[in-house]
Amino acid sequence: MGRPLAWLFVVLVLLWGTTLGILYHSVATGGFPFLSCCRLPPLTVSGPPER
Repeated sequence: MGRPLAWLFVVLVLLWGTTLGILYHSVATGGFPFLSCCRLPPLTVSGPPER
């Protein structure tokens, strides 16, 4: 039958690791490169960028 809980735990650990890696990379580079394309048009339309 296998161990679905063990596999679920492994998947959760991998997802958490990748999320922390992305957050650390974005903080180290000083921004969110994967969100810049979605963020720039609304910011220019709404007005000054929020900090």
